[in-house]
Amino acid sequence: MKKKSLVKGIVLALLILLAILALWILAGFYGNPLSKYLANRAADTYLETHYRDLDLDRSETYYNFKDGAYMVCLQDKNSVDSKFSLAFDWRGRLKYDSYPNRIFNSYVRFMHQLRQYGRKLEKDHSFPYEINLSPLDQDNLEDKLTLDQEVDFNHFPSRVQAQAYGYSKEPQIQEALKILQDLQKIMDTSPLKVETYSIILVPEKDRRPDGEAESWAHTLTIFDIPQDLVRQGDLAGLERILKEEEAQTKD
Repeated sequence: MKKKSLVKGIVLALLILLAILALWILAGFYGNPLSKYLANRAADTYLETHYRDLDLDRSETYYNFKDGAYMVCLQDKNSVDSKFSLAFDWRGRLKYDSYPNRIFNSYVRFMHQLRQYGRKLEKDHSFPYEINLSPLDQDNLEDKLTLDQEVDFNHFPSRVQAQAYGYSKEPQIQEALKILQDLQKIMDTSPLKVETYSIILVPEKDRRPDGEAESWAHTLTIFDIPQDLVRQGDLAGLERILKEEEAQTKD
């Protein structure tokens, strides 16, 4: 009897340990109800103190296991870019408030509209390559934006780089220059100020069935090509840029 009782005790202890372990794992991914309650209460107080004048949509509090924080997502109904979040620890203490960083939402919106504009130019001109548009890094687009600023391509606050991306049977630099010149003609119809061009040509043999590239080993890639070089059809200049980039890659 004593032996059976001992075995039952060990089994019971193991089951309790497994239950505790399971709860610990679940808490690690989903948090715990008490901490969620504390975060909710802390959010109520914080919002009343700091943002009572804003008309906010508020999400349900959830646990972000990557940050180890209880999150509350908010959107100002009167500001397209005023999406922000509050993060609280397990004791309901504020970890961060992203409200001061809302201008990043403006930047993301501008980047999205710029990408969509590239898609529109492809379609309007039946261009057989992707047109990827991006602001020049040195123009610091984010620093030039104001919250909720309208995207106006006639007065875009940054110069841009235009890239052609696509596939070719056997990518050659002469073909690349022709594609770049065709792209430049398209960009000349737009109000954007294109400062530089780039091109990525992937061999057809490296195209996967889903249309993506399965290897970049034999891809012809040239970046930061001055717009005047493309306009002049300067093949020697394009070859020089390619050699410089290849040398930097080897280093």
